[in-house]
Amino acid sequence: MKQAERKILEQNPALPEETKENNNIIADMSHELRTPLNAILGFSEIMKQERFGSLGHDKYLGYADDIHNASRHLLGIVNDVLDLAKKESSEENLEITEVSARDAVNETLRLMALLAEESGIELSANIPDEFPNLKTDERRFKQVLTNLVSNAVKFTRRGGRVSVEGQYDTKNGAVLMVIRDNGIGMSPEELALALSPYGQVLEAQTHTHIRGTGLGLPVSKRSIEALGGDFSITSEPGLGTAITLRFPPDLVVHK
Repeated sequence: MKQAERKILEQNPALPEETKENNNIIADMSHELRTPLNAILGFSEIMKQERFGSLGHDKYLGYADDIHNASRHLLGIVNDVLDLAKKESSEENLEITEVSARDAVNETLRLMALLAEESGIELSANIPDEFPNLKTDERRFKQVLTNLVSNAVKFTRRGGRVSVEGQYDTKNGAVLMVIRDNGIGMSPEELALALSPYGQVLEAQTHTHIRGTGLGLPVSKRSIEALGGDFSITSEPGLGTAITLRFPPDLVVHK
């Protein structure tokens, strides 16, 4: 693969610069879009709560809610595109610190609690009290957890379960984080599609009525690999999906 990469670059010497330029354009556009979207989210939230008085007709409240939901969805798309552009650039700076995996999981589940409740999904965490900390970028790590738990909730039918488990490999000292659901699952062909940028599984959209960007899994995979970990996924139609994030011993802080 490395030889093939070198050959491609030899045949296309301008390719890295062109890719970098395109990614910079995407990143700039994404940043420009996020500012007004955050403003729209803030104002629509104020209107939903009627902080400065009644809006009058009930339909106005409904419209404010629609504006807020649409803006939140669009902001999620913009963030995914920005994340992908960053992953394809060598300029992303990581801030490696000691991070409590247990605290990161608990915070993620708190953020996802409302979505899970609305979707009728049971959320749970199984992280031992003495679970080791990780040497990682806290913001990036939490973002991956949020992406994966959110995906699991979205593609699990009402009454289903989503869990995050922490496992410690006593043989070699590696740490595993497993995000597991009993949702609709994917075939090997669908899994390959879901792991490709912008790939969207038609079966998932049909059963859940959810249309995403197709960036959640690719962005999460690239993030974990950038952090020095390994990303693996298994899935079976009708039975669910399990995603394992493996952090090698050199990224584990022993207590």
